[in-house]
Amino acid sequence: MHEVILSVGIDIGTSTTQLIFSRLTIENRASSYTVPQICIVDKEVFYRSKIYFTPLKSATEIGSEENRPGRVSDGRKAAEGSADRRGDHHR
Repeated sequence: MHEVILSVGIDIGTSTTQLIFSRLTIENRASSYTVPQICIVDKEVFYRSKIYFTPLKSATEIGSEENRPGRVSDGRKAAEGSADRRGDHHR
């Protein structure tokens, strides 16, 4: 039996940051009454943000208030577009 799930990947590195939305098709390959063996059988990346410079405030703190709203709204628009294409209007 296959199931499709939405995956959100946020890669915040020491030099760059990126947001990725994908659809993963997973399958349990275990037999009944055994521990599940979940495998990814298909992956579709439907949104990949631009790669942004990671704004480091210090060696232990990341932050840049002026860029945050645009990045979040870009990702939100991508997720809404995916829901619209699937006919899923529950968010």
